[in-house]
Amino acid sequence: MERCTKLKFADLHSHTKYSFDSQTEPEALVLSAIDKGLDIIAITAHADIDFEDCGMPFEPRSEERKAELLSLKRKYK
Repeated sequence: MERCTKLKFADLHSHTKYSFDSQTEPEALVLSAIDKGLDIIAITAHADIDFEDCGMPFEPRSEERKAELLSLKRKYK
C-alpha cells in the first residue's frame, strides 16, 4: 500500500514580546501563522543570561510564558 504524507509548512523561528527584539503578542503571531496557512510554528526567544551587562535585565518568567503559550495551543489546535 502506498503511503500518502501531507507536506507541512512551518516557521521554526518566531519572536514575540518575550524576546527583547520584538513587541509582537503571542496570540497575534499565532493568528498571523494561521492566516498564512502555516501548520507549525515555534515561538523562540533569546535567553541571553548576561544581557544585563547591556542594561536590560534577564527575566525569564518561564512559568508565565508557558501558561500563556499552552493556553494558545489549546485555543488554536
